[in-house]
Amino acid sequence: NEEFRSLANELAELAAKTGITETTALLEQTLPDGETAGRRLDDVLTKLRENIIFRRIAFYPNESDNVIASYIHKVTNKIGVLVVLKGDPANQAQVDIARDIAMHVAANKPEFASSMDIPASVVEREKAVLAEKTRNEGKPEASIAKIVEGRIGKYFEQVCLLEQPFVKDPSKKVHQLISEAGAEFKSFSLFVVGQE
Repeated sequence: NEEFRSLANELAELAAKTGITETTALLEQTLPDGETAGRRLDDVLTKLRENIIFRRIAFYPNESDNVIASYIHKVTNKIGVLVVLKGDPANQAQVDIARDIAMHVAANKPEFASSMDIPASVVEREKAVLAEKTRNEGKPEASIAKIVEGRIGKYFEQVCLLEQPFVKDPSKKVHQLISEAGAEFKSFSLFVVGQE
């Protein structure tokens, strides 16, 4: 409702003004009317009679080379995305690509930006799963390691934003679009209602 949206805007403005990215610290901050953000949140939640938990903040500074795009999924209003590219904020093509990538993130929900961001333990666990699957397919033991290395690339395409085929043009990967626009990838944040 409007009261919740107003609170969300106040908290977003406070985070932008202070640069605080930790929720507990932000809730301790004082709003312009003298009330703390935490108290305002409690008041709104009491009125709404909802159990809403303020979990995460993403803050991207307004730097001269940041092309920042946001997207909120209009159908559900439960998915929000921020994408930051290094480029020229006055370059409309880069702004458009950043927005398209934000929509892509909302649709595909990548877990990581690139394979370099995946913890080694996650990669090893996935390789073990793929090795077991390959073994169960009756492949020779000597060729399993090579087959797994080929299949791990498909896993990266599923979970890594930059490796994913672009939703509007699957013939290109996301990293290719960014490069073609003359920009570089910096970061993304995906927010889903109920997400940890």
